[in-house]
Amino acid sequence: MLRGSAWRGNVETHTTIEIVATLLAFIAGIFALIRYYSRKDGTFLFIGCGFLAAGLLDGYYAFVTVAYSAKLAASAPLLATSWSWLESRFFLSIALLLSSAFGSGDRIAIPPGPPIERTAYGITLTLLFVSLLIIAIVPPSPAYGLSPIIPRPLELIPAAIFALALALYLAKGKWRSDLFEQWLVLALIIGLAGQTAMSLSTQPYDAMVDMAATLKIASYVCVLVALLIDTFRMIRVSALSESRQLLDVIVNTVGATIFWKDRNSVYLGCNTAFAQDAGFSRPEEIIGKNDYQMVWREQADLYRADDRQVIESGHSKLLIEEPQTTPDGRHITLLTNKAPLLGSDGQVIGIVGTYMDISARKRLEEAIRESEKRYRDLVESTTDYVWEINEKRLYTYVSPSVTKLLGYTSEELVGKPMFMILHADEAERFEERIAPIVANRQAYAMLEVTFVGKDGRDAFVETSAAPVFDQHGKYCGYRGIARDITERKRSERALEQRDALVHAAYAIAGKLVTASSLDDAIEQALRLISQVIQVDRIIVLENAEARHGPVLRYLWESPRIAIKIDQAYFQGSAIETEDMLAWVRPLSMGHIVWADLHTAPPSVKVMLEKIGVAKVLLVPIMVDGRYWGQIGFDSCDPERVWAPYESEALQTIAELLGTAIQRDRYVRELADANRIVQNTPTILYRMRGEPSLPMIYVSQNIKLFGHDPAILTASPMLYRSLIHPDDLDTLINSMSQALAGQSGINEFRIMTSKGEFRWVENHFMPLLDRTGRLIEVEGLLSDITERKAAEEKIAHLARTDSLTGLPNRATFNERLLQLFAASRRGAAGFAVHYIDLDRFKNINDTLGHPVGDRLLVVVGERLQQCIRDTDLAGRVGGDEFAVLQSDLADSTSAGALADKLRAAVAAPIQIAGNELHITASIGIAIYGPETSKPEDMLAQADVALYRAKDDGRDQYRFHTEELDTAVREEVALSDELRKALEHHELELYYQPQIEFSTNAIVGMEALIRWNHPTRGLLLPGQFIELAERTGTIVPIGHWVLDAACRQMSTWRAAGVAPQSIAVNVSAVQIKGATEFVELVTATLEKWHLAPSDLELDVTESTIARATLAQNDVLERLQKLGVKIAIDDFGMKYSSLDYLRTYHVNRIKVPQLLIDAASQDQDSAAMARAILGIARELNIEVIAEGVESEAQWLFLAKSPVAKVQGYYYSKPVPAGDATNLLIGKHIMPRASADP
Repeated sequence: MLRGSAWRGNVETHTTIEIVATLLAFIAGIFALIRYYSRKDGTFLFIGCGFLAAGLLDGYYAFVTVAYSAKLAASAPLLATSWSWLESRFFLSIALLLSSAFGSGDRIAIPPGPPIERTAYGITLTLLFVSLLIIAIVPPSPAYGLSPIIPRPLELIPAAIFALALALYLAKGKWRSDLFEQWLVLALIIGLAGQTAMSLSTQPYDAMVDMAATLKIASYVCVLVALLIDTFRMIRVSALSESRQLLDVIVNTVGATIFWKDRNSVYLGCNTAFAQDAGFSRPEEIIGKNDYQMVWREQADLYRADDRQVIESGHSKLLIEEPQTTPDGRHITLLTNKAPLLGSDGQVIGIVGTYMDISARKRLEEAIRESEKRYRDLVESTTDYVWEINEKRLYTYVSPSVTKLLGYTSEELVGKPMFMILHADEAERFEERIAPIVANRQAYAMLEVTFVGKDGRDAFVETSAAPVFDQHGKYCGYRGIARDITERKRSERALEQRDALVHAAYAIAGKLVTASSLDDAIEQALRLISQVIQVDRIIVLENAEARHGPVLRYLWESPRIAIKIDQAYFQGSAIETEDMLAWVRPLSMGHIVWADLHTAPPSVKVMLEKIGVAKVLLVPIMVDGRYWGQIGFDSCDPERVWAPYESEALQTIAELLGTAIQRDRYVRELADANRIVQNTPTILYRMRGEPSLPMIYVSQNIKLFGHDPAILTASPMLYRSLIHPDDLDTLINSMSQALAGQSGINEFRIMTSKGEFRWVENHFMPLLDRTGRLIEVEGLLSDITERKAAEEKIAHLARTDSLTGLPNRATFNERLLQLFAASRRGAAGFAVHYIDLDRFKNINDTLGHPVGDRLLVVVGERLQQCIRDTDLAGRVGGDEFAVLQSDLADSTSAGALADKLRAAVAAPIQIAGNELHITASIGIAIYGPETSKPEDMLAQADVALYRAKDDGRDQYRFHTEELDTAVREEVALSDELRKALEHHELELYYQPQIEFSTNAIVGMEALIRWNHPTRGLLLPGQFIELAERTGTIVPIGHWVLDAACRQMSTWRAAGVAPQSIAVNVSAVQIKGATEFVELVTATLEKWHLAPSDLELDVTESTIARATLAQNDVLERLQKLGVKIAIDDFGMKYSSLDYLRTYHVNRIKVPQLLIDAASQDQDSAAMARAILGIARELNIEVIAEGVESEAQWLFLAKSPVAKVQGYYYSKPVPAGDATNLLIGKHIMPRASADP
């Protein structure tokens, strides 16, 4: 409208306006620089320089206008205008743009000081000089007529810069609450309007020019107002600063970290604590800085956002958790409070804040969370179970592991009293033990109790617990952990019973030798046996002529037995002669007989049923080397199993009974005391009471040892030569006792006339006269050779394995300790070979425990034959053996022995008509100075054995530190894999199967991936083998089958389903034949799929190793309609034979074969042969792993129906696979980069 008006302006008016603008520009520039030197804010530096330069150029423009007015008529047209107007606009617009971007409260802050000041002034003067040169040298440009719409287009360039500066100020947002910036924004709006109006002017002096000049003055006035507002605000701040000294004292005295900022988040001050946290020594060093200039610049945006929220809202923001970077680079967490800082007029002039470092508390909270997580993981994964009870002793929590031990679920026990599952016989005893502990609120540890499982069986538990109190100290109950020690208790009981039997045998031996009555001694012996062995009756029978039946000599019966027997019972028993002979015959040959109701001869079975006996153990008693009778042990428990150590110990006791019966027979056969002395093994002697103790009398029964009593008395010192050299000290000690007037008993060996040594027990007593002088020494020698042999046998039983006769674990550990101590003292090194029989359980389960036991005996004998006398081989577990190799030169010697041991075990073994083949895996640990304990070597050998097993069995491995690390990492990965399903870390990717001729998608193969929380995305090759070894492949396989069928069902519902979906199956999964078929059937029914929708891929190696029953699984599934494919076909084994043996739907040719065929003619011929045979057998072929054009070209010439590989598509997540199915076709090279 102004543009078309009649106003044409005049020079005088325009000159007046420009003079006013020049004065205002100088005032604004000087005022801004004054503000800069008081504030050190880059905004004022740029405004000051810009306005001073604009004032100079505006002054020059006014001067030019006055000169023009003096020379030319007012009505004459002006063809050109001075450059100075345009240059002043450039200066001012750029200065305001820089002030909007580089203020002290902004991210890109200009540090105050002489350098930046010199730079700003130098640039201003340089640009002024250039501007004056342009004015002086460059002719004025035609300013009008270039465009009928915009006559002066150059004026739009400063207008655009004004617009950009305005946009930056608006974007910062401070104008909403900052009165200073509001006036600056208004100045920019007015300046932009004036510059735009100037571009529309068509005459040197018209309405648009005068309006633009007037708006320029208005914008200058707005800038002056903004500067005045900031000045008055700083006056208010200065008023506050007058009490700076008092404030410093206050803020540095309180125990808090305090700071305050202005509205632009520029620091106005702080206390010493804050300055030190920021890396400064004095608070003054922080004044004028913003958060972008501090060490925590990374958090500056966050801090300024909080500041802005407090300033704009006028409300405090409390308890803010904020991160911060410290001067030393640490990252900490602050708890910050911020409040608005008000001036005297109640206006917000900034913010004041305080904070405290809560990093330690946050770490503690994180540690508590992590501890709770570890505790939950431990509770849920351990075989022990955790329990909690309240003050009424009712279960409030029981971990899921309790089900494995007791059969109860956690839910079944919660709310029930803990005494509910205690054994009835133990409840009262447990209450007596636990009551005082609970009353005193004490902890207890390793308390052994007996629980009754859900199935009624006893379970031995070791439990520890501590009282639980709430935050007020009130008792809430107990929390504890329970460990299953059932097997340990059984082993301990067996060991205790074995030790008790050994001690009983010792006691019985003593009683039988020293007792005056054989009957009393044997009856006491039977009672001793009944106390240590679980039987209901013990019978000693003398085997009279069979037709008259046995004679009952001794009997012990349990009070709880219902049917009592006596001699009349045996005389009235109608036992057939042949049945009795069937029993007696092996006994007469010295063999033990086991019998029960199923194996006893018919008439004997009737006899056993009449007296309620279920199991019988008969041990022969031999007297003078001939069968005398037997000692029988009856049990009414049909589940009673006789342990090998029981049989051996009872056989030793039977030998002792035989010896006693023999001795008693001698006694009873002699008519008088003289004959008793002369014909029993007891020898009487007398020695003269001289220092040398010569022999003066010896009874005639010394002839039992082959010596003539006359010769011994004729040479009274000859007896000393008959004593075993190792026992001479014993004889000398006894002689010294006798000479001192003391009685005594000792044992030593005497040589017979045949050169053999026999053990005797020597009872000696000195005979003194009235004065105490030694007259004679009388003694009694008893032959105890049989007893000593029995004792040695008992000791041997305690140190050897009852089955193999090898040293047991205790003996092995004792020898290990000796070798370890010797090596510590500098002796030669040694090695521990830990041996485990591979797949021994299969033999034990299929052929029975007797065959398994015999196999262990043979293996033990072979191991013994492989080692030197200085080495030791022992049995340390069920099918585990160990060898100690002493005097070890180096590891090569250990490896050589391991090879020898493996070869010995691997040789065929004939047992019960079966030729057995078994191998051994061996772990070797070699002593080194760094080995701290003997038991560490066993653990190291066990780790090495684990690796040997893991590497395929039938080999040995040495222990290394790397092996320890690898085993620990594998165990950790195994534990993580067990939790992967629970934590939803597993995911299926899908790779399309393509119809070669049409590029249509006809199938999808499901491929598992593991989104590991720390290792990233893991491929199957990185964990499937581990899953197969640890058994976790079964639940993973179930999940894969279910997830793949669920996805197939989803695709079918969406109408994009392929013909089938392929799922890989491992050998471990098909071991459970029936269960796997049921699983597949149930999964298909669950997701409403037809059997033909599913394809199961089984590798060729799996088929080769599978049993007949396992391969039958594939036949059964195929008959149901499920497609069966052989994966990696043609890589090993008898590939073509499987096409004839198994009815499969398709074969998958692996990438290696295709790749070789694309590069080698022989391989190509072989591949085409396989493809041709498959085609003749009507078996579909899929070429896998197609990744290159060469492979694709080869397949184009071959009879391949379907292909799969990166040349078409890599495996993709379900969502991407769905998009591929929607597209229906994939062209080659869609994703050729594997």
